[in-house]
Amino acid sequence: SIGTTESGGAATVSIVLQSEPVGNVVFDVTSSEATEATPDVPTVTFTPTDWDSSQTVSITGQDDDTADGNQEYDITFSLNGALTADAVYAGLSAQDVSGANVDDEIPGLIVDPLSGLVTGEDGTVDTFDVSLRTAPAADVTVTIASSNTNEGTVAPAPALESRSRMRSEERRVGKEGRSR
Repeated sequence: SIGTTESGGAATVSIVLQSEPVGNVVFDVTSSEATEATPDVPTVTFTPTDWDSSQTVSITGQDDDTADGNQEYDITFSLNGALTADAVYAGLSAQDVSGANVDDEIPGLIVDPLSGLVTGEDGTVDTFDVSLRTAPAADVTVTIASSNTNEGTVAPAPALESRSRMRSEERRVGKEGRSR
């Protein structure tokens, strides 16, 4: 098993043939999850002169904006029958190397500003923005409420909904002109 990271962390896999072929042996190198990890080469070719020399494939983790946790994938080395000139190797089954790509997103909210809002009993309002730190994997609803509705309320409707994309919503905080 190998490990990669969304911050570009890579792993390597080395392969070598166990016997000398009579002609070229070509393997296609693919990822089961190209959005998580990709090989640096699409094929690896062994010839009758270099069959016993290891060839190294670098697998690089791919970044996304979703807090989706660590994601598993397989790197598959499958014989390319059209380009392989050795009948002994022509029947070789595909070989998988499993891996996991370590997620680097931290879900959360960004509220700006966090403090310093000024409202007044004369109806003076102030605003703040709320956005998601990372793109969500599913719908997100954030309820926004005042801790003291006698002193301030939230408008418009106190909820932020996002569907598979980050977005910022402006909220106004104000005093409704109540007097005591």
